[in-house]
Amino acid sequence: MFGYISAKGNNGSIDSLYASGLKMIELENICAAKSYFLSFYEKRKGKLNSHEQYYATEALAYCYYRLSDIDSALIYNDDFNFKPIDYHLVKDADSLYDAGFQHIHLKEYSSALSDFNGCLSMQASLLGNEHLLVGRTLDQISYIYSLQDNYSSAISYKQEALNIYKKYYPANDAIIIGTRQGLINLYDYTGDFNDALRLAKENLSCMNSSDKMFTNTRWKISRYLSYLGKYEEALEFEKESNRLCKDTIDVLESDYNLCEYYSALGQIDEAFNIMENAIKLCQNINVSFEERAVCENLMANLYATAGDFNKALEYGLHALSLREKLYTTHRDLALSYNNVARYYSSLGLLDEALYYQDKTMSQYIALGDSISPEVAACLNNYSEYYEQLGDYHKAIELQERSLSILNTLFGTSHPDYAISLNNLAKLYADIKNYPKAISLNEDVLAIRKRLFGSLHPDVATTYSNLSSCYLLSKDYKHAIEYEVAALNIYRDLLGTSNADYAVSLSQLGNIYKDENELDSAIISFKNAQNIFYQLFGKRSNQYIDCSKELADLYVKSSEFDKAQISLDEVYSLLQEQVLTTFYGMSSYERTQFWNKNKKWFYITLPTLCLKLNNSYAYCLLYNSTLMTKSILLAADVEIDKIVESSNEESLINVWAELKKLKAQVSYLFTKNNSNSKSEIDSLYFMISTKEHEILKHIDKLSDFSRNFKVSWKDIEERLSPNSIAIEFVLIPSDNGDENYYALTVHKDVKEPHLVKLCPSSTLKSLNYNAILSTDSLAKLIWGKIKQDLKDIDTVYFAPTGMLYNIPIEYLAYDSTRLMSDAFYMRRLSSTREILMSKALPDYRTVALYGGLFYDSSEDLLMEQNKSDGVAFSQNYQATRSYNIQQRSGVDFLYGSLEEIDTISNNIPQNINQLIYTKDRGTEESFKHLPLKNTNLIHLDTHGFYWRNSISSNGGVVPQTPNMTSIGMGEDRILSRTGLLMSGANIVLKGGSLPNNMDDGILTSREISKLDFHSVDLVVLAACETGLGDLESDGVIGLQRAFKKAGVKSLLVSLWKVDNNATILMLSQFYKNLFNGETKSNSLKEAIKYVRNYKDGEGNFLFDTPYYWAGFVLVD
Repeated sequence: MFGYISAKGNNGSIDSLYASGLKMIELENICAAKSYFLSFYEKRKGKLNSHEQYYATEALAYCYYRLSDIDSALIYNDDFNFKPIDYHLVKDADSLYDAGFQHIHLKEYSSALSDFNGCLSMQASLLGNEHLLVGRTLDQISYIYSLQDNYSSAISYKQEALNIYKKYYPANDAIIIGTRQGLINLYDYTGDFNDALRLAKENLSCMNSSDKMFTNTRWKISRYLSYLGKYEEALEFEKESNRLCKDTIDVLESDYNLCEYYSALGQIDEAFNIMENAIKLCQNINVSFEERAVCENLMANLYATAGDFNKALEYGLHALSLREKLYTTHRDLALSYNNVARYYSSLGLLDEALYYQDKTMSQYIALGDSISPEVAACLNNYSEYYEQLGDYHKAIELQERSLSILNTLFGTSHPDYAISLNNLAKLYADIKNYPKAISLNEDVLAIRKRLFGSLHPDVATTYSNLSSCYLLSKDYKHAIEYEVAALNIYRDLLGTSNADYAVSLSQLGNIYKDENELDSAIISFKNAQNIFYQLFGKRSNQYIDCSKELADLYVKSSEFDKAQISLDEVYSLLQEQVLTTFYGMSSYERTQFWNKNKKWFYITLPTLCLKLNNSYAYCLLYNSTLMTKSILLAADVEIDKIVESSNEESLINVWAELKKLKAQVSYLFTKNNSNSKSEIDSLYFMISTKEHEILKHIDKLSDFSRNFKVSWKDIEERLSPNSIAIEFVLIPSDNGDENYYALTVHKDVKEPHLVKLCPSSTLKSLNYNAILSTDSLAKLIWGKIKQDLKDIDTVYFAPTGMLYNIPIEYLAYDSTRLMSDAFYMRRLSSTREILMSKALPDYRTVALYGGLFYDSSEDLLMEQNKSDGVAFSQNYQATRSYNIQQRSGVDFLYGSLEEIDTISNNIPQNINQLIYTKDRGTEESFKHLPLKNTNLIHLDTHGFYWRNSISSNGGVVPQTPNMTSIGMGEDRILSRTGLLMSGANIVLKGGSLPNNMDDGILTSREISKLDFHSVDLVVLAACETGLGDLESDGVIGLQRAFKKAGVKSLLVSLWKVDNNATILMLSQFYKNLFNGETKSNSLKEAIKYVRNYKDGEGNFLFDTPYYWAGFVLVD
């Protein structure tokens, strides 16, 4: 920028004008000096290089300034208040200055630094240490140091430059304010928020509200106050800023700040109000995509702060979609990818989190960024994901890489370095290296005290982290000492009516609880509970968590009356929370929400009830079991029932659209296009939107929760005098095992009866091939509750755990009778079904599948589909369910064609039959069944259930390349069970089919997406069709798939069945059914018929349970 005027060549006479001007300045003849300088400037006008231009205009400006003509001075140069200099003196310094700029342009910073230091030395020697040109060179050196990440030197040189500028410019001059702003940014970057705040306040005092930087400076002040933990002061300051800019676009930025401060102070409702108004404003004034993305992203962060990560993800994905329209490679796009990854991680969807974190890192790589705070944050996130996956050593390695980058950038005295060090300490605590964790946390404490002083929320957090480490290492003395230190900081900063103070009290309660200081623990939790009540009310998670702890503590201290009060309160609040939240959630959201809350219902509550060991506890346990058993499936089914019975056209239309979207997802899961992943995520949130539309209607149409609010007393009142209801439950034991219990209710009892049956390990050790031929299992299950069965003729029971897959209704009752002989046995998913009235169905159309040709050719399958009128075009979205690793098919199912013929012959003529045999039983035909009047479907084909260990170790494995974490879990399990249809061997033997043909492998996942609400009964005559993965919500397999599709009842098999016995039994079953018997009676009588069936010589052919006990009816 600054150079020299050459005195060589033809310019000598002109240069003498400049020299004469300098001489007149020394003689204080300013008017003469002005004349010389003006002549010089006029003669060289248009021929001056940048340096000459600067020196000439500065000399003229100085003269006008001395003559008190400031307006004229400003026409020439803003720098008018220092004496002109002899350009010959500084020409070498100016050359070095130019060379420095060239080296900066080439990113040769060391060379640039050398040039500018040389320039500085010459200028200081020639002009003095406080000359304006010296200040500007100091400014450039500061800039180079910042480019080299040497921020301490950058700050030092910038401060020296500012000190010099102050001697030449007034306090409100743009150069003073701008230089101070640069210094503020450096302090900000290094985490020195105290100095940044001090300088920002200095800048603000030199401005008026019309200055360009006025609003931005106010924002900085409020932010630095918040960084220093002074949230209330930040809030009040920002409120004034918001008022000042309310009629400008700047109000959005101010709204974002207000939202942050309200959130930090725990005033979440106020924060949401601010952001909702900001989003409306964005919509009304039609701001840019980027501004909308910023707004949506902040709303996502707010939902994340409030713990609603589903909503956070919804807004985060929308912000991402806006930025993907704007950018291919950009830091803001990377930020959105990073945020979405964080929300997925918080939902426990780590595959998705890693996918989006990879996209984040790819952005930084594309930007040529390898060492930056953003890359360090990215590595930190990777570390957290591996921590959640349990790979702590990989997590530590990644965190140490993040820490190294931050150390290189900032040194060890920086807030971000302290955060990374804190995360590393947590990882060492995860691997139980508590001394290392404590040592690292002490380093964090020292850094934060140095940065923020002793009275700061981050210091309190570090004390609390140290307390946790000492607690884990059973050093209660230090654990209490550090938690009390945290508590005192929160008290002094925020007062005692604050959420952070209450959280710290809760942590103190945990320490006392672990130390078995129960009285002190109770006091701490009660105090915390009272604060949470005042802040958030009884329905808040924080209040409920304290109540949970108090219930446990009261049981431990044998204060059973108080324990019952707390337990009752927790159950009531959680039941209300679950049921009121459920009806406002999509299916996916319900699953995520339940997975976070089920532990208390399935583990904590039963354990406490056992310890209470009284009638109240048994009543509560039965009520809880009624609400929670198969709750996710029941919620899905309940919503479908309400829609099905609705006459609202708009609701039915939305429901139809929802089914189409689910079918699209099912199709995309099977495509080998990795780009489908984001499309699937988008479809899932479209599904969620449609489900929310449906739920709005349901809220008006029905009390969604009515079937989940039933009690054991409702069951008792509905039972007939000789009936009993039994809920089997699993309760953890102190030795790490689980025990099976039976909760029984019969007419006129005062409370349920709880009976301990056997440990889970005992059940697992039994020989399953002999459970029906011996009485070992019968003694463990029914033998323990025989007294309860006195004078009983009907047994309603709901299994759990391994009992789902065991036909306990056919175990021995005594030496001559089975349970099914002695009682009318009804297997239910939950005994709450006793309260549901079910009318006898009117069977109009029956679909029969059997005798399928698995080796059908492609041409035959295509022809058969066409002749059956199956909608079939190039646009048909066919599915590919499996990759085949072992080239082997399945054999024709001998006896199945005979079974279909026999059943068909026994069906009354007034019932329409749809028969699908040989080549006709395609996957397409099943998906296109005319279901309006089809009430019963019979399927006699190969079923499959591959346990996870089988499907992941060779053989046939689910083809789900695009199955996102949203579609994992249940959908993943449902992909490992299903039915084989006509032509399945083409793919099973390694062949291929056109893209618009299904592969003949009908998975449970595909079935679950169909609409079978008109179907009363599905009979799965194939082998092992009742099996599946055992989850807390029931069996995840074919039976769940059909239930989700809307089927009322299923007849399934638990093991490989004998063809002859099956034909005989099912033929009799249908005879009974079509003669007006109930399904359960039809099965009971059919089994009796088969057991008593004899050959011509009077020998019983099928009297042993193997032939018929594998069939169970699931209502």
